[in-house]
Amino acid sequence: MNEFERILESISELEEDHAKSLLKLTYARLDIAVNGNGDYTSKNCADDLVKMFRDIPRFIEMQKEQKD
Repeated sequence: MNEFERILESISELEEDHAKSLLKLTYARLDIAVNGNGDYTSKNCADDLVKMFRDIPRFIEMQKEQKD
């Protein structure tokens, strides 16, 4: 399974409250990039969002370990 597929699968495993938090963080980053003072560029935003999404599989694994 490639990284893209792994991330999509992990997103499907998110609990509702975590998914909502992820959406809020995503919107906050986009809003700062669009309406901020110019220090937070679109590239910074994209890099942060990609990192955030790449961390989801690790987050899911940590959740599974805590439940065991």
